[in-house]
Amino acid sequence: MRIIQSRIEEILEFVKSKTGIKEIDENTDLSDNAGIFGDDFDDLIRSYAERFNVDMSKYLWYFHQDEESSWSIGKMIFPPPRQVERIKITPAALDKFQFSGRWDIKYPIHQISKTRCDVLVDWGILLLIISVIFWFTLDN
Repeated sequence: MRIIQSRIEEILEFVKSKTGIKEIDENTDLSDNAGIFGDDFDDLIRSYAERFNVDMSKYLWYFHQDEESSWSIGKMIFPPPRQVERIKITPAALDKFQFSGRWDIKYPIHQISKTRCDVLVDWGILLLIISVIFWFTLDN
């Protein structure tokens, strides 16, 4: 049994130092209100787990974040689907998890599609480019 008291002030300072955000409180949604997304969010969560010794084995990133934004023709034609409802993460939630020593969110039953049209289009374009380069190389 862990005997650790609330560290909300320490967590707030930790988030501020890792993100450069000046104004944040325990109920700030780290994505929507603080603007922490993608790789920045992932770096924050990894550092948090290490710093506060939190078991992240049950963490499912796609409930808390969208994919890293990047330019792609596939995404222009077929926007990536939002496959699960987002669950916000706040410093208060991080405090609760450090207190228990584990990521303790009960995720709803869900299924993530393995096939996505945007990814298939991007792979198709990549294969086409490689084929054209190969064809021109053989021709010369």
